[in-house]
Amino acid sequence: MSREYKLYPFLISRNSSLDYKVIVAPGFLVDNNLSYHLIQAAPNEQPTGTGIILHRCVDFGFNNSNNFTLLYRIDIATKKDIGENSEEELRDTENRYINLIEGVVCKGLISAEDARNLISHKYFQEIRINFTNDYKEFWHDKYFQTSISNRQELSTNQNSSENTFRVQNLPTYRQNTIDIVKLIGTGLLVIAGMAYVVSNFFLAAKIK
Repeated sequence: MSREYKLYPFLISRNSSLDYKVIVAPGFLVDNNLSYHLIQAAPNEQPTGTGIILHRCVDFGFNNSNNFTLLYRIDIATKKDIGENSEEELRDTENRYINLIEGVVCKGLISAEDARNLISHKYFQEIRINFTNDYKEFWHDKYFQTSISNRQELSTNQNSSENTFRVQNLPTYRQNTIDIVKLIGTGLLVIAGMAYVVSNFFLAAKIK
């Protein structure tokens, strides 16, 4: 029995001068100021191998209505991705290759097994083509604002010969854990600052 999933394409990349940013994302992340979690959960790394997709759950803890799952891959961007008839790789001002981090956001947490049977090579090819206009605009406009992706409903197909990806399951990204680490770091800085002030106060009093 198949299960329906609501998928929202997303794209992260950079242009020749700007750093990596979210170019396309689902509206529920953009509207709630959560799209930056895409960059945290799907950072720019080495391109994925042929036939591999990366799977990562994003867990918001008690606020589980915001939970989502990422299915994505990383590839080197070419001029074809900005609408030009060329397979030449895009590069930044320091002559470094530029990556495309492309995939889909699925609302809720789904298993790697379901992910394996959900996305086909053809589907990934289609969404990459659909990204062309947004990426072209971003490439030429440093003031580009994140574009909202349209929802696409797909069902798992246990018998499809097209769904031949090997899924690489990554550790769950936990938003609360990141926030706790930031709070601890901030608290330590505050304590260190207070200790510095107190020690200087007593040192000044001793000198007098």
